[in-house]
Amino acid sequence: MNSQTPAYFSLLAGASAGAVESFATFPTEFVKTSAQLQTAGGRATTPVAIFKDTWKTKGIAGFYAGCAPVVAGNALKAGVRFLTYDTVRDSLRDSNGKITPARTVLAGICAGACESIVAVTPSESIKTRLIENRRAAVGSAVPAGTLETIGALVRDEGVLSLWRGLAPTMMKQCANSAVRFSAYQGLKDLVLGARSTTELDSLSTMAIGSTAGIITVYATQPFDTIKTRQQSRTAYKSSLQAFSKILTQEGPATFWRGSSPRVLRLLISGSVSFLVYEEAMKLLKAI
Repeated sequence: MNSQTPAYFSLLAGASAGAVESFATFPTEFVKTSAQLQTAGGRATTPVAIFKDTWKTKGIAGFYAGCAPVVAGNALKAGVRFLTYDTVRDSLRDSNGKITPARTVLAGICAGACESIVAVTPSESIKTRLIENRRAAVGSAVPAGTLETIGALVRDEGVLSLWRGLAPTMMKQCANSAVRFSAYQGLKDLVLGARSTTELDSLSTMAIGSTAGIITVYATQPFDTIKTRQQSRTAYKSSLQAFSKILTQEGPATFWRGSSPRVLRLLISGSVSFLVYEEAMKLLKAI
C-alpha cells in the first residue's frame, strides 16, 4: 500500500485472502488442534492416526468441525493484519520511501497484536471448543453447533472466556506476523531486484509465500500449543502455569506436538494468502 492506495483496499484484499486460505487449510488445523488437546495419561495419537480415525468415523465433514467461526474469524483477522501491517509499514518509510528490515519486523509485530485482540483469540477459543465437542460426541450424537457453543461459553464462563489465552496468542501472532511478513518482503525484494521488475508472477508469489510460512512454524509452535491448552477445558490459571505443567509433566517435545499438520497448513496458506492478497490488490486498483 502507498499514499495513493486507499487503506480499505488492504482490508478487503486481506479479508479475501484470509477466507480462502482458511477454508482450504482447515482440515490440517483440525488435526493439529486435536493432537495438541491430548494430555499426559491419555491415549497417544499421532496426526496420521487422528486423520485416519476422523476419516473413518465422520468422513470429510469431520475435518470441518468448527470451520465456520474460523473462516469468519480468519477473514477478519487477515483483513486487520494486512491493514495494520501496510499502514504501519508505510508510516515507517524514510523520505525516499524505503524501509529497514527492523522496521518491517516492527510493522509485523503491530499487525500480530491487533489481529490477536480483534479476531484471533475469540475465534480460536470457539474453534477449540467446537473441536472438543466433536471429539467427545458418541456414536450418532450431534455435537453442539457454533451458536450453541458460543452461548454456552458466555453463559457458563463469562464473555472474557472468549479471550482466554490472549497472552500466548498475542505472543504467537506477533512473532508469526513479524517473521512471516519480514521473510516474505525480504524474499520478494530479492527476487524483484534480481529480475529488475516491479511485480511478481503468480508462481513466484506462491513459492515465496510458502517459504515465509514454513519459517514461522517452529519459532511460534510453543505459543500455539500453550494457547490451545488454555482455551480447552483443562484448567490452567495462566500461560506460565500451562508452560510449566507441560514442560514438567509432558516434556519439552510436547510444545511442538501438532507441528507437522501446521507445517502443511502454512505451506499451503502461505502460498494461497499472499497470492490472493496480491491479486485482489491488483483487481481493486484496476477498478
